[in-house]
Amino acid sequence: MKLRQDLASRSLFIADLGGSLGFLLGLSVIGLINLLERLVETALSFSERRQYLGSRVDDMRVAVISSKSQAHTTQKSSPPRPDIHTKFEHRHT
Repeated sequence: MKLRQDLASRSLFIADLGGSLGFLLGLSVIGLINLLERLVETALSFSERRQYLGSRVDDMRVAVISSKSQAHTTQKSSPPRPDIHTKFEHRHT
C-alpha cells in the first residue's frame, strides 16, 4: 500500500513538473514569436524608409545636376569681371 502511494505521489509530481515546464516553454515560444515579429516589422519599415529616402535623394541629385548645368551655361555667357577679388587674393599696390 505504501508503495502505491509513493508511486502515485511521484507520478503526480512528475505530471505537475511536466505541466509547469510545458507552460514555461509555451511562454518562451510566444516570446520568441513576438521578438521575430518585431524584427521583421523593423526590417520592413527600414526597407520602406530606405526606398523613400532613396527616391528623394535621386530627385535631389536631378535638381542639383540641372541647376549646375544651368549655372554652367550662365557662367559661359557672362564675361569675367576683373574688379572682383576673393579674400585670399590681394592687390599689391
